[in-house]
This record gives sequence, C-alpha cells and structure tokens, in this order.
Amino acid sequence: MLTKKELAEELKISIPTIDRQLKLGMPHVKIGKAIRFELEEVIKWLKGRDNE
Repeated sequence: MLTKKELAEELKISIPTIDRQLKLGMPHVKIGKAIRFELEEVIKWLKGRDNE
C-alpha cells in the first residue's frame, strides 16, 4: 500500500494530479483519515481510462 507521495513518485506525476484522479474514481483504500493505494490497481484503472 502506497501513500499519495509514494504513488506520485512511482507514476512520476504530481500530488494535485492524484487528487484530480481521485475525484474521477481512482481506486484507493481509506484507513482512518489516511488514503492508501495499490499500485497494480491504480495502473489497471489508468490503462482502462486510456481506452475510453
């Protein structure tokens, strides 16, 4: 499980871009107030959006 910062580094995108993608439905898990991401799920989701 990755933090927003770790996900941004992995995908080479900014945190504001992640925030925009979250509003569009990017898969994530809330643990209390923290948000975590599964890299494989996010990549699958992003690839699916490219096909639209």
